Amino acid sequence: MGEVYSWGASGLVSLFSFNITIVAQQQSGTTSSTVSWLSSVSVAGSGVCSYSIPHGDFVGGSVEVRDKLNAAIGFSPNGSLIEWNCSDSSSPYNVSWRTPAATASVVWSQDSGFESNLTQQHLTGTITVTNPSAENYAGLTYSVSAPSGFTPSASSLSFDVSAGSSASANVTASGSGLSASWGSGFVQSSANPTYAGGLAWTEKSLVVNNSAGTAFSNIIVNASSELRSGWNCSASSSISVPAIGYSNAGFVQCSKGGVITLAEGGWRTNTSLSNNLVLQHLWETASGTNADTVAYANVRASVSSPSGNLAAKSNEAVSWTDISVAAGGSWSKTATVDSDWLNESSSSSRIGSIEKTTLVVGNTTSALFDAVKSSVSFDDSFVSTALFLRVQYASGQDVTPSSNCPSQSSFTVSGDVWTACKLDSDGDGKTDGFEFIFPHFSTWTVEGGGSQGSSPENEPTRGRSNSSASPTPTPNPSATSSPPGNESGSLDGIDIRVPSEIAPGYQTVYVFDAGSPASGDVEIIGPDGKSVWRTLASDGAFGFFFDKEGEWTIKYGNHSKKINVAREREPLPSVAQLGSSNDSPVGGATGLAAAGGDPLWMALILLLVLAAVLSWYFLVYATLHVEKKFSGETVTLKVVNRNAELRELELTDVAPEEYGAREFSEPPELGETVLGTSLKWKRENLPKGGEWIVSYKLPGAKGKLKHASVVGRTAKGKEAKAASDEVSL
Repeated sequence: MGEVYSWGASGLVSLFSFNITIVAQQQSGTTSSTVSWLSSVSVAGSGVCSYSIPHGDFVGGSVEVRDKLNAAIGFSPNGSLIEWNCSDSSSPYNVSWRTPAATASVVWSQDSGFESNLTQQHLTGTITVTNPSAENYAGLTYSVSAPSGFTPSASSLSFDVSAGSSASANVTASGSGLSASWGSGFVQSSANPTYAGGLAWTEKSLVVNNSAGTAFSNIIVNASSELRSGWNCSASSSISVPAIGYSNAGFVQCSKGGVITLAEGGWRTNTSLSNNLVLQHLWETASGTNADTVAYANVRASVSSPSGNLAAKSNEAVSWTDISVAAGGSWSKTATVDSDWLNESSSSSRIGSIEKTTLVVGNTTSALFDAVKSSVSFDDSFVSTALFLRVQYASGQDVTPSSNCPSQSSFTVSGDVWTACKLDSDGDGKTDGFEFIFPHFSTWTVEGGGSQGSSPENEPTRGRSNSSASPTPTPNPSATSSPPGNESGSLDGIDIRVPSEIAPGYQTVYVFDAGSPASGDVEIIGPDGKSVWRTLASDGAFGFFFDKEGEWTIKYGNHSKKINVAREREPLPSVAQLGSSNDSPVGGATGLAAAGGDPLWMALILLLVLAAVLSWYFLVYATLHVEKKFSGETVTLKVVNRNAELRELELTDVAPEEYGAREFSEPPELGETVLGTSLKWKRENLPKGGEWIVSYKLPGAKGKLKHASVVGRTAKGKEAKAASDEVSL
């Protein structure tokens, strides 16, 4: 193995007459040590032998000369030439030396031909041997050493390397240089936010140490045993591990709903601030609990502001990102928003010597309003006596204050505490209105006013009971005003003045006792037997909205009068009269009479009548259609115009007061009736084929909802009406 060098006797200094043969041969070599060489010198006779080391490439101090008995022989070096005294008795002589060692390097990398995971990886190594000598090296041995944890496919390799060049070879190894460590448990995720009332996120870490000294890619990871039971978890199926190792705090991500709950306490008025009909301050508590064994920080939560008029909202704080909640703990935040959610309408009227202002206020949302301040005003140059302030519950309740603002008078009405005071807005020393505070809200009607006169203000009786028993009427002989001449119901001096037949709508009723305006309370009983109460004004009058057709009863003390409420019926179109005579006591002969039984005339008259009826039906009766539906907690009214354009439309409905109508799609005019809250919407016009839809919420409604009605006029002034069916729930 290796290259053999041969020389003749030339270059040798000899004193003898015979030739000398010298052979040089490589003796050993590894990639980690110098290479040994040996030349055998045979001589005959005796004298001085000399030898020149090939290429002069030897390691200093490595040259030796030994005789046949392996005894070291002294020699004289002169560069690569050595000389010694030789004789045939000691021949042959061995000359040995060493040349420089070869160098070797190895580079390990991942063997992509095999799949690697966290427990077993595969490597390939490239070994390069370099010969720095001027001699050719053969059979150099390289001992393979793999990274820690790996076993090589061969323990050693042999290399032949020419002088001054390099040679390479590959070797594989398998084993594991990676050690994985999973987190001891789950913690809150740093990659995904947690929401109260939404998803909670947790994570588990993975740390991989790499002792192989080489980077790995596409290392298969099986995290199935590290997932969280009952949660929706995800993890990467493979990772890359740098030579310095791998660390991921959120390798496993798990989410679950219902972990951190969110509950709203309900919006209500912030009574620590001043609330009125223009601006209300609302607040509610948002809170929840943590059902997890993990603590959470920076949890996010939000609630919705009450629906309604949010265009002018301010001071809105309804979302948070800083909630902290311990494992198994709870959290709480306060939400606030300011706006105007109350729908109000006000009207003033004078009836005889009475002036009053009526304020109707409704809540358009599901929020609870408490302690909202409001007021009614009237003309103090007209009103000077018998002041009154009434709030409508099942009947009118008197809450007329005796104190001047800001001092408040208190009244307990059906368990609610009302406070009120008298206003003198122009500072002339006379009361011109009342300021009061609503204790809570659904829909309220408040009336305030008084009577004309020069006597000082009289304080009315307060705190009337809600008892259904009729109160004892008190005659008022000093009153002198009289109502218009109406049909009356008179019994023993008691005269209830109202027509016996009226149309649905607002009506003023007068009660007289022995010819003078009566005082006290009046009971109004509807067709369904429900009662409401009204307090008579000083002129013996009260106003009421009769909203249901049928027989009503008005009771004053032990006296009563029945009236019939009925809608006006659209008359059928009149038939043209033929041959009329102004002298005829019955208005002349009709066409039928003039026909004298002539079949042609009778057929003509019948066709005219039929045409008139059909024209009335299609132009008036069939023009309008209204439909009332209830779904969930929403009442929807749909008006359809089937014919020509209609104008001055009024859509009316009645909502049972106990369910609290709210959240109107269009604000209605609110009123009170014996059947509940009167809702009226108005619209200027509705084109042919057009639809008009309004809706409102009526939470918890049961039983039967009354019919809705709509009325409008054609371009020619004809009135068109329609009514929906009642809705059974």
